[in-house]
Amino acid sequence: MRGRLQTDNASDNELVRQFHQWRISKGYGRGKAVEVFKEKVGFSVSYRTLEKWEQGVSNPSNSAEFLLTQFLEKIKKEK
Repeated sequence: MRGRLQTDNASDNELVRQFHQWRISKGYGRGKAVEVFKEKVGFSVSYRTLEKWEQGVSNPSNSAEFLLTQFLEKIKKEK
């Protein structure tokens, strides 16, 4: 449904779900989350791309999944 605010994490991708859980646990919006992602892995993902991933509209490419894996490993080490 166009224009509907989606608060649920509808992605079937486990890496996206983990990223979403991290983002929510930090209280970050998508904008802040993509800033931190770029800071940690040196690669920029757009707000809209993250939104599409989280809503299950699209899935990350293989290279984006690799970077998500790197990101999630880095944040686990920081705990």
